[in-house]
Amino acid sequence: MAGDENAEITAEESAELEAQIEEMTARIEADAEDAEAYFYRGNAFSGLKQYETAIADYNTAIELDPEKADPFNNRGNAYTRLSQYEAAFTDYNTAIELDPEKASPYNNRGNAYARLEQYETAIADYDKAIELDPENASPYNNRGNAYLSLEQYETAIADYDKAIELEPDKADAYSNRGNAYSSLRQYEIAIADYDTAIELDPNNTSYIHNRAVAIAFQVSEEEREKMSARLEEGFNEKLNEALESQAAEFKAEAGQLFGNLRGNLETLNGEKGRYGRIDTWLSFLQAFILIAWLCSLIYYFYAHVIDAVGFRHPMAFLPYVSIALISSTPVIWGLKIIGQNILEAKSLKEDAKRRLFIENNLTRLIGNKPEEQEIRQKMLSGYFTSWQQNSPVEILFQLNSRRIGPETFFDRILPNASKPDDK
Repeated sequence: MAGDENAEITAEESAELEAQIEEMTARIEADAEDAEAYFYRGNAFSGLKQYETAIADYNTAIELDPEKADPFNNRGNAYTRLSQYEAAFTDYNTAIELDPEKASPYNNRGNAYARLEQYETAIADYDKAIELDPENASPYNNRGNAYLSLEQYETAIADYDKAIELEPDKADAYSNRGNAYSSLRQYEIAIADYDTAIELDPNNTSYIHNRAVAIAFQVSEEEREKMSARLEEGFNEKLNEALESQAAEFKAEAGQLFGNLRGNLETLNGEKGRYGRIDTWLSFLQAFILIAWLCSLIYYFYAHVIDAVGFRHPMAFLPYVSIALISSTPVIWGLKIIGQNILEAKSLKEDAKRRLFIENNLTRLIGNKPEEQEIRQKMLSGYFTSWQQNSPVEILFQLNSRRIGPETFFDRILPNASKPDDK
């Protein structure tokens, strides 16, 4: 998992490793039982990425000295490079058993787990390596990589900071920290870290690639922000135009609608005033007919009854007046019923107009969505319940039992003999 595993080997480094191989080969030729020479030659082959050859030398070193932990540890590294993780874990575990206080097997086993994307297990090994060797920068750097893979960028940066603090010349720690800052879209800081990594290791092409990517994203982010601002400005402009247009249309439609509503209300108020005047004249007409009827009766009794029988006392004609009033009651009652039914018929007509008016305006005000239609139906049902539930006989009965129109003259002087409304 270390950041320098994929670094290119320079010609100088390759020459040094080749020289080390020659030196160790000479030692082996001089002493075939020299386990240490096999071990160091295996390290040199591993440095040249010749892992199969390195494993062969580690095998010999282990055969000659099976109690040393380092050959198991380094052979585990070679197996890890070859993605032979089962063999690698066996070697790391053996190295830990042989030297439990050695940090590198934990660190390297953590790298193997990280390659398998078992980051939590890898972090546990890195924690142990840091506990055993807190001054070693590699476990901090590798643990930072694991946290980076888990997208815990702030925690990863803290580990990279510690690795750089312990080893200021550790180029891959700067590059890895740059990766974390790039993930946080802090491209300016990331580019600065990549610059430092390139300065420390100018031959590592991955650092150059990562910096180029960060620069591209930084430019893209700036362009995207500018484009977003332009798009937002254009969108807001178009939105305002659309809203203004829609508002104008709604205002015109609302003006027409409420103009119609106002006209309808004015019409209803005019009709109400007209029928109110009719009610007043009807009351006067009823009163005039009553007075004329009474005067006619009084004149008839005075001319044909009182004079005929010789009643001159003022109170003598009262019984006859009472008889006349009683006989006039059906006439008065009939006038009242006729007047009431005329008013009730007009009121029912106006009520029907109001119902149609309400239905028409509810249709205009409420859209065609199912929930709006449901609300409209509920509102209309309240107005039409009486017409849906009552029979024609019941409606006619209500004409004479419940006042709908204005009160007339006879309503004020005579009681309502119909069945009272108990609703």
